[in-house]
Amino acid sequence: MTLDLLTVSESESLLMAWELMYQAGVHHLPVADDEGGFDGIVEAQTRRPAGTPPAPSRPSRPSQRSCRSPPVTVPPTATIAEAARAMLADLGKRVTVVDDGEAFTAAGFDVQVFGTWHAVIHPDIPRVANIGSLINGALFHPGDALTVPDTAVDTLLLPVHGPWSTTGQLIDYVREVKPRQVIGVHDGAPNDIGGAMVAGLLGDNGPGSRSPCQRLTPSASAEIT
Repeated sequence: MTLDLLTVSESESLLMAWELMYQAGVHHLPVADDEGGFDGIVEAQTRRPAGTPPAPSRPSRPSQRSCRSPPVTVPPTATIAEAARAMLADLGKRVTVVDDGEAFTAAGFDVQVFGTWHAVIHPDIPRVANIGSLINGALFHPGDALTVPDTAVDTLLLPVHGPWSTTGQLIDYVREVKPRQVIGVHDGAPNDIGGAMVAGLLGDNGPGSRSPCQRLTPSASAEIT
């Protein structure tokens, strides 16, 4: 199933853009110029016209609220093209492009980057970019790949289910990384039986990965050293 792309012309008003987002239940709209080219993006919170309801509701995510920059604002007299360009300019100040072997700091955390590509799903499906992140030299998230960092890892966030891996590959991967502990992530698809089966094969009920593996339930926590 495909959906038509909802866009707004740069000649439309901000009120029209906001009404489109409100009716469609979306939070962003691509802005197209008069020739169909991409001009930028407007967000529901960028400018809410006076007297209109709040933006469409979405689940609360405290972790995102705490590190998110204040919303971009524009005056009521701004054109929709000006609003879209203001958002793009603000995005450029908040996004850092990184590649394998680079490092950066975000919200006080030191991040080292490993890997370049998403794991192969099928030869007919083009690969996309993917990086793994080692946070504070301790916690490693490989993303959608089984990238082995060339440094010690305390805690490995293991993608336990995806269309690009098998449980046997996961066992060998954990053995190669040799983390102190493993925490399962990327596990939304398997039911409780499937999750227990994978955990068992990684643990004492199978070949074993030689690293203790756990699957955290919502609100549970684990210590990282």
